[in-house]
Amino acid sequence: MAIPRPAAPRGRGRPRSSRNLQRGRLLQAARELLIGPKGHDLALRQVALRAGVTPALAHYYFANRDGLLAALINERAAPAIDDLASAVQVRAAQPVGALTFLMQRLTSLVASDIFLGRCMLLPAAQPLRDRLRALLRELLQHAQTAGQLRADLSPDYLGDALLGLCLFPFLDTSAAGSKPGERAVALTLQHVALLQDGIVRAQRPRQDAGS
Repeated sequence: MAIPRPAAPRGRGRPRSSRNLQRGRLLQAARELLIGPKGHDLALRQVALRAGVTPALAHYYFANRDGLLAALINERAAPAIDDLASAVQVRAAQPVGALTFLMQRLTSLVASDIFLGRCMLLPAAQPLRDRLRALLRELLQHAQTAGQLRADLSPDYLGDALLGLCLFPFLDTSAAGSKPGERAVALTLQHVALLQDGIVRAQRPRQDAGS
């Protein structure tokens, strides 16, 4: 007759499945509040109330608002940027094409996903923006080396300028109107035109009337 084993002692604290569920509810509540009209005022207490838990529990998981935003960005926004970076790297052998794709895709993502757009403009999203800057700088340097872009422009400056073109039109959410998809298409066309042709039209030298 087999002797039954004593039950393993229960660990201290909440069960892991319960912790994961509560933490996930807090992140989902933070996501919903962030895309709302007062997302810029997101507070840990508000998130806890929306998730149906105590503020103390929210502090337990994230310590403070900054910790919550960092977790939200790392777990819910970063995967989209990871996928974008991977798709760009596949096209890196054609740097101008990869630059065009990156600007088009990033603008489309930010326009169509309010949550991602809000996240990308938060101070806590600095690592994500830095990753995109590094990717832009790499492509720009590659294109300059290949003679496909002007060599007199700084890749650092140009990378910041291109990233700003993709993100900053969405700082004012009211400017996007009710059709963000159409706005994204229009913006990407302008971005590509600016990338390829510049902003100042070259003047042809005048010919003398008698020549």
